[in-house]
Amino acid sequence: MSDAPEGMIPVEEFAKLKGITASKAIDMVRGGFYVGRKVGDDWYVDISEPTNSASKPTKIKGSIVVSNGESANEVVVTDIQMSFIFMVIFMVKWVTVQ
Repeated sequence: MSDAPEGMIPVEEFAKLKGITASKAIDMVRGGFYVGRKVGDDWYVDISEPTNSASKPTKIKGSIVVSNGESANEVVVTDIQMSFIFMVIFMVKWVTVQ
């Protein structure tokens, strides 16, 4: 493992802090959920990520709380990638159902 870039920690250390696997952390970086990058063969995450608001659910208008009966997890949808034509079809179906 090479030296971490300034202001970043290895993904394995980050994953331990978050209680997730390193591969899940990498997937979340790739998906834009966390700030990170790949240097050579190693992945790094921005050092501020373990303490940013993503670690604590916030009350944001439009958030969804998902519960499995034992615990609740807050999910915030920040982006939907959909082509224009599929968005039109979705909106037509949505209007006709109501």
